[in-house]
Amino acid sequence: MGAGQWDFMPLSPHLFLLIGNVEYHQDHEIKVPSDYMAKVRIVMSGALSNVAGTVRIEGAGAFVESYPGPKASSYELRGGELARLVILNCSREFFSEELGLDPGSLPFPLSHLFDDGADMPEGTIAPLGPDVLRAANDVLRAASRFGPDLLPPYLVAKGREIACGMIADLAASRDEPRAPIKSSVRDVIRINEARDIILDQFQRPPPIPRLARQVGLNQTKLKVLFKATFGLTIHDFTQKCRMERAVDLLATTDLTVAEIAYAVGYDYPASFTHAFRKFYGHAPKQARIASGPQELRTTPEG
Repeated sequence: MGAGQWDFMPLSPHLFLLIGNVEYHQDHEIKVPSDYMAKVRIVMSGALSNVAGTVRIEGAGAFVESYPGPKASSYELRGGELARLVILNCSREFFSEELGLDPGSLPFPLSHLFDDGADMPEGTIAPLGPDVLRAANDVLRAASRFGPDLLPPYLVAKGREIACGMIADLAASRDEPRAPIKSSVRDVIRINEARDIILDQFQRPPPIPRLARQVGLNQTKLKVLFKATFGLTIHDFTQKCRMERAVDLLATTDLTVAEIAYAVGYDYPASFTHAFRKFYGHAPKQARIASGPQELRTTPEG
């Protein structure tokens, strides 16, 4: 049948985490009985599709589906390749009681969970923004970083972070005008390739014309689909990568601000300081002070 495992972890009475690291020999259907919950399925690798063929994710993406009534559904994982998934199962009470949200403010398809007259599940491919993507990666790495005492509270925090990030991304996608450009499965793969190139080369990212040529898209389609998929423009995504790396270096190394500026791709420290202040609201030196005494800072592995 295949190899790997599924790990199920209750995070609270109303929030449950499912982590999949599996490789099936053949295409494998996952049958999902209705449990009156919303499912936030984040695909980190592999390929997921629904039986109707209206949902298809390759490489990385998110599929959110709500089950307000007794009807079940299913989805399929493609065989012959490793599928890594982070799945949140959220009850109505998670949104209304644990997060204290007004159900009427939730974006579709999460709002569908509260439709008492609905029987059938409803879902959609959701934008996978950088915050949710990073948090899902953190979940996959958590067991190797934290012991048995710290792992449960860490996963609770990450589960809430993913849920809140997905709500925000779905709401932003709902409120913004739809891009008048159709995308194919191949386009989604190319957009993910563009993201990976930026993650690897954010210090000196390729100009958009070159990036478009590298992934085989025209510039307009690349920019529109990148924003629709990740919730940020290419420039803003690159800036976010730089700033997050800068904060990490400030907190975990003794590099000077100038050295960090060069390390994250700035030619002039003053330009870095200006960008950092604009992004975080304070100067790099303040971030370093907040990270703790100089002698307590260690390398990232410490």
